[in-house]
Amino acid sequence: MIGGINLFSPASYASGHPTDQYAWLRDNDPVHWHSEPDGPGFWAVTRYEDVKALSRNTALFSSRPTIMIDDGSAMDLGDHTMMLTMDPPRHTQYRKLVAPRFLRRAVGRMRPEIERLAAEIIDGVADRDEFDLVEDVAGLLPSYVIAEMLGIPRQDGVGLYALTETIHADPASQPAGAGLAAVLEMFSYASGVYDPRPMFKTELELFVDSILRSDRSVIDLLTADHTYVNEQIALLYGIEDIKGGGFRRVVLKDPKRHGLLGKGAVLMLTANPNRTAPVLRGAWILDRVLGTPPNNPPPGVPALSETKADKPTTVRGLVELHRRNPTCAMCHSVMDPLGFSLENFDTVGQFHTIDPQSRQPIDTAAVMPDGTKMSGPEDLAKVLASHGDQFAGTITQRLMTYAVGRPIDYRDMPTVRRITRQAAARNYTFESIVLGVVNSDSFRQRAPSPLPALITAQAAKTSN
Repeated sequence: MIGGINLFSPASYASGHPTDQYAWLRDNDPVHWHSEPDGPGFWAVTRYEDVKALSRNTALFSSRPTIMIDDGSAMDLGDHTMMLTMDPPRHTQYRKLVAPRFLRRAVGRMRPEIERLAAEIIDGVADRDEFDLVEDVAGLLPSYVIAEMLGIPRQDGVGLYALTETIHADPASQPAGAGLAAVLEMFSYASGVYDPRPMFKTELELFVDSILRSDRSVIDLLTADHTYVNEQIALLYGIEDIKGGGFRRVVLKDPKRHGLLGKGAVLMLTANPNRTAPVLRGAWILDRVLGTPPNNPPPGVPALSETKADKPTTVRGLVELHRRNPTCAMCHSVMDPLGFSLENFDTVGQFHTIDPQSRQPIDTAAVMPDGTKMSGPEDLAKVLASHGDQFAGTITQRLMTYAVGRPIDYRDMPTVRRITRQAAARNYTFESIVLGVVNSDSFRQRAPSPLPALITAQAAKTSN
């Protein structure tokens, strides 16, 4: 009871939200333990910053296992009603993608579109002799608005609206379990629609294609200030003026997003599902950009997840603990600075300045073994571009492997180096590298592939 109001009683909310009581809790007892007769109880958290911190930390997420409420029975607000218990951290990924569309500014910009949709619906039924106002007009408008805000097909918006109606309907008016089934179907749909991986792939393909087809220097892949986004990718990148699911070319005002290393596809590929991975990102840059892949770790080296810290720390803190082992330090001194420079980007490529797990500032300062200092993705792109000859050499090696249909070895390297040197005269354009490969002896005089054994046997049988 707070100020004579029982916050667990549905009756307390009948005439409005008891804001005064919650304000008192936030000021005086923001983290309160509630005991329960059937169990140990739970922590109630009322301050926004505490809720946000808990919802992002699986270990602190709940004092009891997540529970499911039987949709066929009335919900007793006195039992198992802590929202944190019913909203696992994995849903944070869904909220990241959807929430920006429901900001006040985003909703405000929808007014002209809502008016247009309403006029379109009314025009569609105006010539009918009769129609159902609720089903044909009132029901379609929120469905279309949902589809427009989420950037999904209209028919999907109609389906989602029907699911919300089922979820919020009186359980007594529908089959047992219908509400729960609707919830599961909605999350299943969301996990597919809001999976950014296919869109990241499209963005990367369009970006690379734009550089190669315009015959620009391949080094521009590391520094180009444009990309191709739709609304969902734009929101992940903090761009708010792109609407719709179609991809269009945009100039990136934020230099942190320039080049390959600012693209969600690369950042997501080089991260773990639940946290960033500076070691993976550093190793990827060494291999795919600089053409100097790191050695495999020696046997018996513990994984980063097994590294123990005395208090909550950033991923960088865990890596630095891990590299104290002299056996690990040699390779990590090269890989880690590259990865640390990208630590602001999370697992889906969103930019952060505060680590979501430890709530500590993210430190991107790094020093390479040769003394080169970097602080963030902008510096990293400049450093890599200054080694453009290595990047061009790496692309030449990859193209040569594709062209000759086999892995290249030390005998091919003089040819690779010659092609790269010749391409330098044309600023390493993609065309100059391709022409160098197709005019090389390795490509023009390659040995024919041996025929499959089955074809050889058939030929021998025919000749007999």
